[in-house]
Amino acid sequence: KASGNIAQAADVDVTTTGGDVTYWSDSDASSQGNIYLAAGTSTNTTTVATSGGNIIMSGGSNIDTGYAYGYGTSYVNQHGINIDTDSTLRAGTGSVTLRGATTASTNDYIIGLRVSGTGVSVSGGNLSFVGNASTAVSQLNRGAWGTAIINGASVTGSGTIDITGTGGGNTSSGNNYGVLLWNPVTGTGSGAVTITGTGGGGTGSNTYGYRDWE
Repeated sequence: KASGNIAQAADVDVTTTGGDVTYWSDSDASSQGNIYLAAGTSTNTTTVATSGGNIIMSGGSNIDTGYAYGYGTSYVNQHGINIDTDSTLRAGTGSVTLRGATTASTNDYIIGLRVSGTGVSVSGGNLSFVGNASTAVSQLNRGAWGTAIINGASVTGSGTIDITGTGGGNTSSGNNYGVLLWNPVTGTGSGAVTITGTGGGGTGSNTYGYRDWE
């Protein structure tokens, strides 16, 4: 638990034998406290594995309703939750809950919940992804996205899979997706897969609640 950011360094593993793992950032509710899993390598991933315990990454005064918050202009800080290349979350039969938001205003892509890169995987029982970029602005019109699962990342759940996102932007911006998927989301059980996206503001093109971009 931290009042600011939480970072897991590259190639570091956090493991339990059935215990829960909780990353709770921005506990002072200042909207400045993100969660970052640094890029590992194909032979030495950055990993959280619980063998059946729950994985929770969120923030604010109440992690059930709050968010880990991205802010500012730094790549490391601008996304609320950033699960980077060759990072894995493995909960076994446990649940995975990721809640990220961002208030950043930069000339890059800005994402509330970013799950992105070759070798990235999230797996467990029930999976919940919530991203909110409603107050973020991408100054070069690249996009302020709520939840993005992109660039080779994979998601597999044996229970329900819920993906929710709210895009950002300003009056003239575009490409502000609520939910953006470039990669498969796979349900291996009988649970439903639910995607709920709200496009961001702006009069530019390609502002969708949900885009499946293959």
